[in-house]
Amino acid sequence: MAKLTDEEASLLKKLMAKREAPEGAPVGRAINVSIDLGDEKQVARAIKLGLLDDDSLGDGDTGDEGDDDQGDDTPVRHGYFGKGAA
Repeated sequence: MAKLTDEEASLLKKLMAKREAPEGAPVGRAINVSIDLGDEKQVARAIKLGLLDDDSLGDGDTGDEGDDDQGDDTPVRHGYFGKGAA
């Protein structure tokens, strides 16, 4: 059998200890972030970190205001024997 040098022997000892050591905890791959969209500093930081972009913020219009005539039309639902049935 070949004789190991002192450097190789110490390396072998470290590798054997590493093989016998228990494995560490698994690395998590998820992160939860809460951003207060009313706080300009938090929004600016989120944009800087790439968590938000200007397009995702929109203009703040939820569509609830104006356009009152949206809900006035009743939807057209055809029955089993009605129009559109093949």
